[in-house]
Amino acid sequence: MYIILAILFLGCYILPEINIQKLEHIITNSIENKLFPGTSVAIICDNQPFYKNSFGNLTYNSDSPKITNDTLFDLASLTKVICTTSCIMKLIELGLINLDDKTAKYLDELRNTDKQDITIEQLLNHSSGLAADLASDQQEVFKKWDAQYLWQTILQKPLEYTPGTKSNYSDFDFIILGKIVERISGISLDNFFEKYFTKKMNLKNLVFNPLENGFLLSGIAPTEFDNKYRKRLIHGFVHDEKAAILNGVAGHAGLFGSINDVTEFMKMILNKSQEATPDKILAAEILQKFLNYKDKYNNFKLGWKYGIHRIKPKYEHL
Repeated sequence: MYIILAILFLGCYILPEINIQKLEHIITNSIENKLFPGTSVAIICDNQPFYKNSFGNLTYNSDSPKITNDTLFDLASLTKVICTTSCIMKLIELGLINLDDKTAKYLDELRNTDKQDITIEQLLNHSSGLAADLASDQQEVFKKWDAQYLWQTILQKPLEYTPGTKSNYSDFDFIILGKIVERISGISLDNFFEKYFTKKMNLKNLVFNPLENGFLLSGIAPTEFDNKYRKRLIHGFVHDEKAAILNGVAGHAGLFGSINDVTEFMKMILNKSQEATPDKILAAEILQKFLNYKDKYNNFKLGWKYGIHRIKPKYEHL
């Protein structure tokens, strides 16, 4: 089995506790013991990269290509915050959407359903009432492997609790947000993200469907061999089955990125969270609103997850 998805970001506030030599020893020892074949690591301090390095190979075969700082990884659920949350922030900045807007305003298929009153805010902080996963529907959905069937299944699953009363992490929240970005903008989620973020920031290694965008397998880390559904090594295409059914572009998963480009994107997020003036990428006041958001039911901000390490805050996504 091939398992390789390890892009680690550590905040400056834990820097005194980090022994770089020990960190590298743990990584190289893990590779030698075949816990994973390779990884990329970045530490950002004062909004600048303090440490960035890559280790190992694409596979356990030592003759396979080396992992570099430009190697693409399947970013999985980081798609939710790097891409989809950022796109929603941009739509707010453009005056095209509001946090208290109801989803049925943009998705006609939600009208006259139990989901029509779910708000954009509730999708972002996972308090929508939507189911956590496909559960008993999973086998049939994955057997059919059809995007429309998956979408209809999500729409037909009943809510598990009243929206806004508690929190339950759900991929469906961000699949719906991705659809909303597309309906409002009139272009696909990946094209919207490219137009307003990666193209302006010159981040060529932050993409959906890398094989369709000119990348070679030698520059992409494989995830694993799928013995159950696809019966092949998942390499260059999204690992998440729901995102794969949705042709590799979805609000919850599908984004690929290198440690170099993800670090640059996170620098922008960290910088804008502390500035008072907008720039051509994203208005700082909107990002600050998302990161300073408080909810009584959970420690999710809007898209991002929030935690405390000692006395300083951290923003993350699991």
